[in-house]
Amino acid sequence: MKNHGIEVVRTQRIKLHDLKLNLFVRKQLDTDRAFLLAELIEAGTKMTDNMLVTSDLVMVDGRTRWDAYDLNKVEEVDVDVCGLKDEVEIIAAAYRANNPDGSKPPTAEDTDHTVESLLERKQSIKAIAELLALPMSVARKYVNEVKSRLTRVKLMSAVDAVARGGLTAVQSAEKFDVDVEKLKEQLSGTRKRQRGNKHGIDELQRKITFT
Repeated sequence: MKNHGIEVVRTQRIKLHDLKLNLFVRKQLDTDRAFLLAELIEAGTKMTDNMLVTSDLVMVDGRTRWDAYDLNKVEEVDVDVCGLKDEVEIIAAAYRANNPDGSKPPTAEDTDHTVESLLERKQSIKAIAELLALPMSVARKYVNEVKSRLTRVKLMSAVDAVARGGLTAVQSAEKFDVDVEKLKEQLSGTRKRQRGNKHGIDELQRKITFT
């Protein structure tokens, strides 16, 4: 038996709150959908698919259904148990379970979030494309966008550490893993703006907060 194309080892009944929740794929929970499913369950509708979990009860697919059950104070549910153990495999399986024909396909924001999670786990562009079943061009686009965003965040954090934290450019570059020359360029531009504006530090802080 399979659940979203993933081999199911067994189906078992467990306590709802024994499940280990995560948001590997979703950037955030869709509360409107959770309330809709909760209303359906309350009205007697039976969910056609079991939630998919690992042998140690880590959620793979079914996070919104979990909330719907919880809103109805359901104590026990049937789940499909798969043999996945590696976190990278779990993230990929959770993404593929909803894309493109799942109950709620991932949004662009969800895909961005998933790609970021895989990059944090040292996955290459090729590996990400294969794991998420994305065309290489699409995977490359998301990887480049995520890397660019993360680099900007780290660079602004490094600037703040020099401006407010008392670190040197070299120390800050090492701490935040950014190119020291790019950091110096950013610092130079920031100091020029500060000389022309007595509230330069406040502007810098607002920019960091926005980033």
